[in-house]
Amino acid sequence: IEQKVLNAINSAQSTLDFAMLSFNVASIRNAIISAKNRGVVVRGIIENTISFGPVGSEYMNLLNGGIEVYTHINIPNVFHHKYCIIDAQTNQAKVITGSLNWSQTALDDYDDNMLIIKDKAIAQQYLEEFSMRLAEVGAIVHINDEANLMYNFYPNPTQDILNFNACIENVAVFNLLGQKINLPFNGQKIDLSHQEKGVYIVIIELDGKEIIKKIVLE
Repeated sequence: IEQKVLNAINSAQSTLDFAMLSFNVASIRNAIISAKNRGVVVRGIIENTISFGPVGSEYMNLLNGGIEVYTHINIPNVFHHKYCIIDAQTNQAKVITGSLNWSQTALDDYDDNMLIIKDKAIAQQYLEEFSMRLAEVGAIVHINDEANLMYNFYPNPTQDILNFNACIENVAVFNLLGQKINLPFNGQKIDLSHQEKGVYIVIIELDGKEIIKKIVLE
């Protein structure tokens, strides 16, 4: 199983996003750093980032290797994910998922399972979930539910124009790779007509805080 994971990581050409409860396998860490060094955009989230068993965690080693990796320790005991998304925006997209943590105990002692799914549509669904968790651990502050409902937009899904139900000063739109999209905006509408179909993340800045919303462009 370890070699299957390494082969998949080594096949990455453009992007690699991973979400793990536990990660302490040195060979996988080295493969991820190698992917980053050859130009792959790598991002990760790990729950157990301080120590886990006698081996510890690869969190600091990944950080020191230049990997954009986040801890989920401030939101404990809710991040039980075990997946990796590779080249999600290409026809070579694949998802590694299952019950397998990237830990030595999972590889050596447990009867875990792992799937490698080669499907762009499924990779996009996983990337959508990962993007929301990335926003969560990236210290973006959500304002209260009342304000979140107060500022909304329509139609969603949309085919071109996204209208806001109030005048907004600062809005940022990102694709699922975390890249900011520069779009025409007049305070109450955004023109998405020239963008690729898919899911986007809209961040509304308000009084030093941020509301995060998902939109679908059909």
